[in-house]
Amino acid sequence: MSTPHASTCALTALELTEAYRAGTLSPVEATEEALAAITRLDPALNAFCLVDPEGARAAARAAEQRYRHGDPLGPLDGVPVTIKDIFLTADHPTLRGSRLLADGQAAAPPTDDAPAVAATRDAG
Repeated sequence: MSTPHASTCALTALELTEAYRAGTLSPVEATEEALAAITRLDPALNAFCLVDPEGARAAARAAEQRYRHGDPLGPLDGVPVTIKDIFLTADHPTLRGSRLLADGQAAAPPTDDAPAVAATRDAG
């Protein structure tokens, strides 16, 4: 799909999901643009300690299929989101902004998500 939007990163969640439903934008396109923005801007901003491009792409592909079948999970399905590093996120280290933990002192990644992370995942 090609998008008429100048930048999907400037769209609200509601605008994104309306575009997904209309078929003028896909969750995969929005995710790719978000990942490109992170790659372009994060060296100066240093806002991300972990980016999971493949996980984001897999979630976007799944959301795209749900929209194609007219069955999105809810009002946030396919909207790119970030998760603050203070929340436990299954299979990813939670460093909590600590340089000590970043230097290899972190415990094994959790196997469960914090409730807010689980709810975000459930919303697509």
